[in-house]
Amino acid sequence: MDRHDKKKIIMLTDTASALCSLIVCVLLYTQRMNFYYIYIINIVLGIMEAVQSVLIYTNVCEDMQGRVFAVNNAMKFAVIPMGILLGGALSEYLFEPFVNSGTKFSSMSVQLLGF
Repeated sequence: MDRHDKKKIIMLTDTASALCSLIVCVLLYTQRMNFYYIYIINIVLGIMEAVQSVLIYTNVCEDMQGRVFAVNNAMKFAVIPMGILLGGALSEYLFEPFVNSGTKFSSMSVQLLGF
């Protein structure tokens, strides 16, 4: 890893993680999710997390690593309930009224996305 740009590696791993999330959303909406996809996506996410952890270990001073990992994990786990609340609010107050509005665009979106 010393021969490669660490910022590019972090951007690549974050992009791969985001793509995994997008793939999960698409598989859920198309109702094609199965256990094999879950295993494959979790393996990819595990590899991405391992690469990022190694980069943090190698680039952060030893006396600061505990703080860095604590803040990193706190941010990761704090986002989960916020995402659930945001998703529920968006669904209740934005997406559902949009779908039920009966406009031409909403009808086309419903047919396209299959709600």
